[in-house]
Amino acid sequence: METPISLAFTEAQHQRVQSVLFKGDNKEAVAFLLCGIRDGDRKKRLTVHDVCVLPKDAYIQRTETSVHWSPDYIDDILEKAADNSLSI
Repeated sequence: METPISLAFTEAQHQRVQSVLFKGDNKEAVAFLLCGIRDGDRKKRLTVHDVCVLPKDAYIQRTETSVHWSPDYIDDILEKAADNSLSI
Protein backbone atom coordinates (compact mmCIF):
# COMPACT_ATOMS: atom_id res chain seq x y z
CA MET A 1 0.00 0.00 0.00
CA GLU A 2 1.30 3.44 -0.94
CA THR A 3 1.88 6.03 1.77
CA PRO A 4 -0.65 8.89 1.57
CA ILE A 5 0.81 12.34 0.98
CA SER A 6 -0.77 15.60 2.07
CA LEU A 7 0.12 19.20 1.32
CA ALA A 8 -0.08 21.89 3.99
CA PHE A 9 0.20 25.62 3.42
CA THR A 10 -1.08 28.84 4.95
CA GLU A 11 -4.10 30.76 3.74
CA ALA A 12 -1.77 33.49 2.43
CA GLN A 13 0.27 30.92 0.48
CA HIS A 14 -2.93 29.40 -0.90
CA GLN A 15 -4.17 32.81 -2.03
CA ARG A 16 -0.82 33.52 -3.68
CA VAL A 17 -0.95 30.25 -5.63
CA GLN A 18 -4.54 30.91 -6.70
CA SER A 19 -3.72 34.46 -7.84
CA VAL A 20 -0.87 33.15 -9.98
CA LEU A 21 -2.58 30.11 -11.47
CA PHE A 22 -6.05 31.57 -11.89
CA LYS A 23 -5.50 35.10 -13.19
CA GLY A 24 -8.72 35.08 -15.15
CA ASP A 25 -7.00 35.20 -18.55
CA ASN A 26 -7.63 31.47 -19.22
CA LYS A 27 -3.91 30.86 -19.82
CA GLU A 28 -1.59 28.42 -18.10
CA ALA A 29 0.83 29.77 -15.47
CA VAL A 30 3.57 28.42 -13.21
CA ALA A 31 4.22 28.51 -9.49
CA PHE A 32 6.83 26.44 -7.66
CA LEU A 33 6.24 25.37 -4.07
CA LEU A 34 9.33 24.86 -1.92
CA CYS A 35 8.42 22.27 0.68
CA GLY A 36 9.78 20.58 3.72
CA ILE A 37 8.91 16.92 4.17
CA ARG A 38 7.59 15.30 7.33
CA ASP A 39 7.81 11.56 6.91
CA GLY A 40 5.44 10.00 9.45
CA ASP A 41 4.63 6.38 10.17
CA ARG A 42 1.32 6.45 8.29
CA LYS A 43 1.62 9.40 5.91
CA LYS A 44 3.95 12.01 4.48
CA ARG A 45 3.23 15.70 4.71
CA LEU A 46 4.70 18.32 2.43
CA THR A 47 4.76 21.69 4.20
CA VAL A 48 5.08 24.74 1.96
CA HIS A 49 7.85 27.10 3.03
CA ASP A 50 7.79 29.40 0.00
CA VAL A 51 5.77 30.05 -3.14
CA CYS A 52 8.08 30.98 -6.02
CA VAL A 53 6.48 32.79 -8.94
CA LEU A 54 8.07 33.34 -12.33
CA PRO A 55 8.24 36.97 -13.43
CA LYS A 56 6.17 37.89 -16.48
CA ASP A 57 9.26 38.17 -18.69
CA ALA A 58 10.19 34.54 -17.90
CA TYR A 59 7.31 33.24 -19.98
CA ILE A 60 8.09 32.47 -23.60
CA GLN A 61 4.54 31.39 -24.39
CA ARG A 62 1.30 31.03 -22.43
CA THR A 63 -1.80 29.50 -24.00
CA GLU A 64 -4.98 27.87 -22.73
CA THR A 65 -3.34 24.43 -22.83
CA SER A 66 0.40 24.93 -22.46
CA VAL A 67 3.09 27.10 -20.98
CA HIS A 68 6.79 27.51 -21.85
CA TRP A 69 9.24 29.47 -19.78
CA SER A 70 12.91 30.31 -19.93
CA PRO A 71 15.05 27.88 -17.91
CA ASP A 72 17.19 30.81 -16.76
CA TYR A 73 14.72 31.56 -13.99
CA ILE A 74 14.69 28.13 -12.39
CA ASP A 75 18.34 28.25 -11.29
CA ASP A 76 17.62 30.59 -8.36
CA ILE A 77 14.66 28.46 -7.28
CA LEU A 78 16.74 25.26 -7.40
CA GLU A 79 19.53 26.94 -5.43
CA LYS A 80 17.13 28.20 -2.78
CA ALA A 81 15.62 24.73 -2.43
CA ALA A 82 19.05 23.07 -2.14
CA ASP A 83 20.38 25.67 0.32
CA ASN A 84 17.40 25.11 2.60
CA SER A 85 17.04 21.32 2.11
CA LEU A 86 13.60 21.78 0.55
CA SER A 87 11.80 19.86 -2.18
CA ILE A 88 10.11 21.45 -5.16
